[in-house]
Amino acid sequence: MPTPESAIIIGSGIGGPLCALALYRKQIPVCLYESRSSPETLGGAINLTPNAIRILAKFDLLPKLLSLGCSVTKLQFFSAHSGAALGTISFGSIEQYGFESLRVCRSDLQRVLLESIAEKGIEVRYNKKLVGVEEDAVGGEHITAVFSDGSKETADLLIGADGIHSTVRRSFVNPGCDATYSGICSAYGFASWDKVAKEGIEFDTTALAVGRKGSFLMSFCNPEKTRVFWAVVMAVAEGEVPEREDAGWRVRDEGRTKSEIVTRFDDSEKWRETVRTAVMAEDETFFFPVNELPAEGRWWRGRCVLIGDAAHAMPPQGQSIGLAFEDAVILARVLGEMKDEATVEERLRRYDELRRPRVAAARKEAAKSRESLKEVHWFVQWCREWLYWFFLAVFAKHSETAFMYDAEKEEV
Repeated sequence: MPTPESAIIIGSGIGGPLCALALYRKQIPVCLYESRSSPETLGGAINLTPNAIRILAKFDLLPKLLSLGCSVTKLQFFSAHSGAALGTISFGSIEQYGFESLRVCRSDLQRVLLESIAEKGIEVRYNKKLVGVEEDAVGGEHITAVFSDGSKETADLLIGADGIHSTVRRSFVNPGCDATYSGICSAYGFASWDKVAKEGIEFDTTALAVGRKGSFLMSFCNPEKTRVFWAVVMAVAEGEVPEREDAGWRVRDEGRTKSEIVTRFDDSEKWRETVRTAVMAEDETFFFPVNELPAEGRWWRGRCVLIGDAAHAMPPQGQSIGLAFEDAVILARVLGEMKDEATVEERLRRYDELRRPRVAAARKEAAKSRESLKEVHWFVQWCREWLYWFFLAVFAKHSETAFMYDAEKEEV
C-alpha cells in the first residue's frame, strides 16, 4: 500500500515533536496528543552528541539551540578521591564528525521543537490521556486512540513516544512489558558557577569525577559559562530510594537527600567542596530511580509502533536522545520511502530491523557503565583508576562509531 496518509503521535516530550517534523518532511499529516495540560518543565541539561546534532541541523534547529546551550568538545575524567586527571575523550569535533556536542536544558530543547512544529501547522492537543488503543480487524487500514475523556481519534498509524511508562506499549504493543528498577539512581540540579567551590578544579566544559560510591558530573549549560548543571549517578538498593513527590521528581526530604549525596564524596580530597557547594545550591534538587526495559521487548504491532524510551529505555549512556531522534528519522523514512506495494507491517518490520543492532550496542555500553557505579573497596577503585586509560580507549572507539552514525544514510 502507499505511504500512510495520517498519523497519531502519543507524547509531546522530545522524541514526539522530532518525529512529527520527520513525518512532515515526508508529507505525512500528523497530530500529537499529550496527557499533560502544558509542556513539561522538568528535566536537566542534556548532552546532545554529534549524531543527534546532525539530525537537528537537517531540520534547521541548530542555530537557535547553539544560542541556548554550551558547546562541548571533550569529556574530562578525574579521580573523585585524589583529583588526579584520568583522561579525556572527544565529545565532538567539526573536523571528525562535522559537529560538536551541545549541553542544553531539556526544557529549551523541547520549546524549540514545539515552536518548530507549530510553525508548520502541526497541532499538539493537551489534556489527552490515552487509555487504550483499538485496531481494525486483521488487514484493516486504521487504528484508533481512546482517551480518558471518552473521545477517540483514528489514523493510518499510531506512534508511541510516551516514554518509559508508555501506555501505548503497556496497553497494546507489548502488554505486560513493564519497566523495572535498574539499581541505579540519578540526582541533578543547577548552580551558579560563581557559587561553586573550584579550588584545584580545572576543566574545559564538562568533567566527570569517578568515585567509589558513584560519579559526579559537572557541565556548563549556557553559552556564557555562568551556570553549571550537575548530576550524580549512583547505585542505590531498591528499598533505599528516597520517597518522591507525586507530581514529579522532587524528593520529599530534599535536605536529607542532598546530604546523602554529598556524603558519598566525603573521601574526596579535591572534589569534596565542589560537590558540596554545587549540590547545596539554592536551586532545587531532582532525584529519580533509573528504570529500564528488557532488550527483547516488542516495538511494534499492526499499525502501532514505539520510538525512544517507550521502546528501549536503558540506564544512562549518553545516547538516549540521539537514539530517539534516529528512531524518528528511520521510521519516517521507511514510511515515506519504501515502495508503494510495501504494507504498513512490512515498513514497521524494516524499522525494527534497522534499529535493533544500534540500540543493542548502546545497551551493551550502558551495562558496562552500570557495573562501574557499584560501590567498591578503595583498592578496587585504585585498580580501576590505574586502568582507566584502557577503559577510555574502548569507550572512545564506541563513541566514535555512535557519533559518526547518520540515519539519513541507512538503506531502507
